[in-house]
Amino acid sequence: KTLSVTSQNAITNGGVMQGDAMVLGAGEAFTNNGTLTAGKGNSVFSAQRLFLNAPGSLQAGGDVSLNSRSDITISGFTGTAGSL
Repeated sequence: KTLSVTSQNAITNGGVMQGDAMVLGAGEAFTNNGTLTAGKGNSVFSAQRLFLNAPGSLQAGGDVSLNSRSDITISGFTGTAGSL
């Protein structure tokens, strides 16, 4: 199944979010300090600003699309078996 989360404001993950695919959309910043795990489905992360912070991680078995209207900052582990 697809995990879908949408907010007009910011989204902050400090725990674990997982699904076969993930669709996360934030009107402001999306900040990951936790664990994002997606299976073989295609995942999309969209926000005004994307922060994939250490010690957080993003792991996926499918394609991952990162869409930002401003900045994308990756300081944690990010890996996918598909395209990034």
